[in-house]
Amino acid sequence: MPSANGIPFCFALFIFRRNARTNNNNLLIHRRGPDIQHCPGCLPDAFPEVPFRAGYCDQTDGFGCATTESLFAASIFDGESLLDRQAAVHLCAFGTAPVDP
Repeated sequence: MPSANGIPFCFALFIFRRNARTNNNNLLIHRRGPDIQHCPGCLPDAFPEVPFRAGYCDQTDGFGCATTESLFAASIFDGESLLDRQAAVHLCAFGTAPVDP
């Protein structure tokens, strides 16, 4: 399924499944209220047990988990997961590389 800006959502899954050491990824989830940028990332050096991280989510101190699937399935974005909302997710950048067409 494509993301909100037409980039296949499987591209984000591909990057994360390869345990890419990437941080500062920007995803914008379109919603009824103001849009909020979320920053999932993979930081295995800093968090070896739970390298997959998400900031700006429902958990005040962020969220950490062990697998890509857990990160994308976690209901931490207004009570929904990235997989639930993939058609509303605008993929902006992975690390410092913009992916917006």
